[in-house]
Amino acid sequence: MGLSRDLQGFFERYGAALANGDLETVADAYAYPSLVLGGPEIILVSTREDVKGAFASAAEGYRAEGFTRARPSINVVDDEGTGTVWVAVQWTYSSEDGSKQQLDAYRYLLRHHDDGYAIAALTTAPTAEA
Repeated sequence: MGLSRDLQGFFERYGAALANGDLETVADAYAYPSLVLGGPEIILVSTREDVKGAFASAAEGYRAEGFTRARPSINVVDDEGTGTVWVAVQWTYSSEDGSKQQLDAYRYLLRHHDDGYAIAALTTAPTAEA
């Protein structure tokens, strides 16, 4: 299963928005409603305000740690052509000069529509060693 430029571009824009604290663009990346499954919690995200509220503290935390970049490493897990695709993404957060790094990994269920992709669900995943 190949990685399309549209899919790569979606995650690059999403990562740039995360790193820059651009909550409007982060909220644009979601379908509504969507689900966030993190550990024992399952969160129904019904509105753009839900997403912006959920990511506000994360964006502040990234900036406080000095992270200014979020680079995705993407692997299509399942794309059966039904309008949805499961994607595994390992994020490398780094400082401007690359001296600090942090890895996080998520699996995303994306809906594909005429305007591109939207996140319908996400869950944490184990990170691979860099």
